[in-house]
Amino acid sequence: PDSCNLGTVNWFSHRSPLCALCPAAVCLGYMKCCFGFTELSLLESGDEVFIEMLQRGVAPEQCPERLKGLYWMQDNLANEVLVTWQDAYWQPATATAPFLGTKDLGLNFTRDPTCFGVWNGPPFSPFTCPPVGCCPCLCLPCWAVAPCGSARSLPGCCLRRTPMTLVSSPDQRWIDLGLGNFIFIPTAGETLVAPGGEPVAFDAAQDLLRVSFYPEQGLSSINYQYRVRRVAHLSESGALVKTEAWDD
Repeated sequence: PDSCNLGTVNWFSHRSPLCALCPAAVCLGYMKCCFGFTELSLLESGDEVFIEMLQRGVAPEQCPERLKGLYWMQDNLANEVLVTWQDAYWQPATATAPFLGTKDLGLNFTRDPTCFGVWNGPPFSPFTCPPVGCCPCLCLPCWAVAPCGSARSLPGCCLRRTPMTLVSSPDQRWIDLGLGNFIFIPTAGETLVAPGGEPVAFDAAQDLLRVSFYPEQGLSSINYQYRVRRVAHLSESGALVKTEAWDD
């Protein structure tokens, strides 16, 4: 072709083959190592992996009850799969924001083991020593190509992601994530349907909806959305409780 069109390259999906073959696989392997990732199969993992995720956090009990649990970003086209919010730092409520939190995107935020999945989620700065077993010299090229600027909390080519901020609306129906990205909190009894009108698997009592739109243009400008389904949570005794969404 006369020009390169990224729209024709499978680099964004959950099963992207980009960087999967040698010699690119060598760089991908070092990216995983240098960025400090742990790779595991979620489908083959025991309950203890998810229990550990749900127990993390300085004060997980401060998390709003509606956001406690393990959430699956179903329908999300990006290389992002599971997330929790009880590990966020939750600040005292204000008159305009009943809850306000800050989450480290390098913790309890799983991504696919693809080139973009790894590139999209480096959890630490190159000023931090690389994990044991990684050669700093081999890590330098990966650090050099890591995204920079406003997406990072330090100037230059740094790998510490800017934390996710969660600011609720006064009625606690919306959570503002910034840059036109929101989470909608439905109430029990509300339903979700596809464009054709057929019902979509969704439990309004515990699932959420990620929506991106331009606030100044209203909901008519929605350009991205997906379900955020609660697949598990901890019981009062600390046991893992799986929801119906887990089977999906």
